[in-house]
Amino acid sequence: MGHQDRTQDIKAGRLLELIREKPMLYLGENSLTGLWHFLRGYRMAEGDHGIEDVIRMPPDFLDWVAYRLHFYDSTSGWRRMILDRVPDERAALKRFFELLDDHRAREPHVVATIQGCQIGYKTWKQGNDFGEAIYKLMPETMTLIAYTDDPGLFLTSESDDQFPGKDQLFYPKLRGISTEMITVVDQNAYDRWVAEDMRSGNSTIVPEN
Repeated sequence: MGHQDRTQDIKAGRLLELIREKPMLYLGENSLTGLWHFLRGYRMAEGDHGIEDVIRMPPDFLDWVAYRLHFYDSTSGWRRMILDRVPDERAALKRFFELLDDHRAREPHVVATIQGCQIGYKTWKQGNDFGEAIYKLMPETMTLIAYTDDPGLFLTSESDDQFPGKDQLFYPKLRGISTEMITVVDQNAYDRWVAEDMRSGNSTIVPEN
C-alpha cells in the first residue's frame, strides 16, 4: 500500500483497521498498551492542529468493554479493563479488536421500559459569547436493553436529546426511579441486572417479592 492509499484509508476512518493489519508498523510493538499510547498521541495531535477525527472509536466503547468483561463501571478505562482480564499484551490487543467487532455486530434486545420518570437535568445551549443553561426532564419513556447474556443493561430512548446516561450502562441508582415505573419484558435478563447491582452494594432499586 502506498502513502497516498494509506492516507485515504485514514481519512475514511480505517485507521484502526490499518493498525489491526500491521500493528508493528504503526505501534512499534504488538501490544494493547502500544495502541493506547498511539491513540492518545493521535488525539492530542488532532486537537492541537485542528485535524478531523479519524479514529472513529464508538462513543460508548468504554461502557461496552465494562459490560462484556463484567466490570461494574468503566472508570478505569478500556486498556486497564482488558489487561485485567487478559494480562498478556499481545493477546490483549487481539481482545480489543474482538470487542470492537462485537460492538459493530451487536443487536439490541429490549429488557424493560421505564415510564413516567420525572428526573430533571441541566444542559447548555452555546450562545455567541457564553453558554445558556437549559433545564429539561428525562424522556417520558426510556428503554433498558441488553446485547448479550452479560449482566448489565444500557439505557436509551427514541428521544433525540442527549440526556445523562443515554446509550450508556445503566445502574438502578437514579433518584426518582422506582420499580413501579419499570415494566419488565425479559425477566431473566432483568434479574441478572438486579443481582449484579445488588452484589456491588450500590443498588437503590429493590426487586419486588
